[in-house]
Amino acid sequence: MTIRVAVVLVTHDSERDLPETLASIANQTKAPDTVIAIDDASQDATPRLLSTAGFSVLQATSQALDTRTRIAHNFTQGVLAAARAGSDLIVLGDHDDVWHSDRLAHQVELFQRNPSVAMVASDGYLIDDNSVAEPGTIRESFPIPDDFANWPHRKQMTYGLRHSLATGGASAIASLPWPTGRFRQDGCTTDGGACSPSSRGRS
Repeated sequence: MTIRVAVVLVTHDSERDLPETLASIANQTKAPDTVIAIDDASQDATPRLLSTAGFSVLQATSQALDTRTRIAHNFTQGVLAAARAGSDLIVLGDHDDVWHSDRLAHQVELFQRNPSVAMVASDGYLIDDNSVAEPGTIRESFPIPDDFANWPHRKQMTYGLRHSLATGGASAIASLPWPTGRFRQDGCTTDGGACSPSSRGRS
């Protein structure tokens, strides 16, 4: 079965780091079918860079004042736009991430092997402003119990709704009939931490 893949980025005055992010998306071994960006009132060259890279650029509609809530709203807006565009899998990214070249192929394969899974989250490295990897991984910032992969799905979801398991920028979501209400960015399932790193995010 062919999986239609969308990439969703959220941006705000991102021109410094965005070119490297866009290049890493363009260099994927599996190309996305749809690329969407939710831009939150950028005053720099961000919208132009996105448009030049082929992204559909939508203006953020969130009215939230809290930054974390606003970012979550922006991701939700992007997920809903990708679902409306007919995407089967929606891969999320931050404006300053550098994706491994096989991120899309790897996450698509995970969904194909596990069709009942609604969300996966891969690991990644933190990098400095010179794109040099720092010690540790994203997974180490979101520890999970050693036997998490063996838990029943209900127990995994309960744990996921009460703890941060991953960063949204390393996640991919199956396109479901999403409700129009709230979307919890830190409630997700993982494949037990077995994923290879998907990206490197700036610290």
